Amino acid sequence: MYWTTTTTPKIHAAIIVAGAMAFNTCIATDEFPVFDSDEVTLEVNNLHGAIWRSTNAFTKQPADKKAQEVIGVSDVIKVVKVALGLPNKDVAQIFGVTRQTVHNYMKQSSINHAVNADTLERTQFLNEIFQKLSTIFEKSPGAMAKNFTIQGESLLNLLSKSDLNIDQISSFAYQLSKRMAENNLSSNAMDSDVTLAELTRHT
Repeated sequence: MYWTTTTTPKIHAAIIVAGAMAFNTCIATDEFPVFDSDEVTLEVNNLHGAIWRSTNAFTKQPADKKAQEVIGVSDVIKVVKVALGLPNKDVAQIFGVTRQTVHNYMKQSSINHAVNADTLERTQFLNEIFQKLSTIFEKSPGAMAKNFTIQGESLLNLLSKSDLNIDQISSFAYQLSKRMAENNLSSNAMDSDVTLAELTRHT
């Protein structure tokens, strides 16, 4: 006795289509572009021919985010020091750390010290503030950052507060910048008077 199976062409076609769908679902992602960056979110379009696959999204995080943060603290400290023209003692007061800590950040090229989370957060805000101040000051205020006061507050005082007010600091910096410009004009005028006196001394 012989057994025979009879399958209609429609069933064969359905099996072939289902197999194609299963195969296309497993297509390697090598066909899609690969991005190599510190942090990127990719949205992959899975329309392959006439077959639709599920949409995937994935995020690549920086390989060494902690290292980037520590280096950032060192860089911002240098920016603050140059922008204000103040010694490490005053810069340490701004960051809420010790003078030795500031010295270590600036001296050490390798990352072998821990950074407090609060210090990191403050550093990021200070970086934003000093980007703003760089558009206000033409040169470092130096000692005037401590000696020039408005209602008993100096720029150093404002930058050393636990709650940094960027609008108040920017407004103060603008007033300080005006005073610095006035002092510069007065200084140039005095120099001109001295030069004129020297030129006319023997006439």
